[in-house]
Amino acid sequence: MTASLVVVFILSVQSQGCGYGALKAKLCKVLHIIPLGIQSPTQLLSHPLRGAIFENWVVSEYLKQQLHRGMRPNLYFWRDSSGLEIDLLHEDAASIKAFEIKSGATFAADWTGNLQKWCDLADMHQEIKTHLIYGGTKNFAFKGSHVSPWHQLPEL
Repeated sequence: MTASLVVVFILSVQSQGCGYGALKAKLCKVLHIIPLGIQSPTQLLSHPLRGAIFENWVVSEYLKQQLHRGMRPNLYFWRDSSGLEIDLLHEDAASIKAFEIKSGATFAADWTGNLQKWCDLADMHQEIKTHLIYGGTKNFAFKGSHVSPWHQLPEL
């Protein structure tokens, strides 16, 4: 399943008012039709595409935030020639927000490494805010980045 199909599927399921658990279950049913071999929500926990599916879900939530406010979507990602990547960027007049998205439930200190490297490289005239969205349950700050669980996404 391509990333764009996952995003379209997730947007359609969420517009029906499904929570994250129901989303996983419905996504698994659709993915079973497509040859990924995922037959249950528990299989998704160890599937190699879990991270990509989670990342697309988070991006789709931010896309919905903008669309529901009548805003023109201005979400981007960034990757350099050496593979350094920022999963999501959002820029407004006052600041630029950089997001790293990880599906793991247990925070790892190296997850903010790309955000820190990107801040060192970025030559911005706006304030830079960095965020890590992860599959865990706690909100906290780590080395200048705001860390948020998937169910408490920070506002754009």
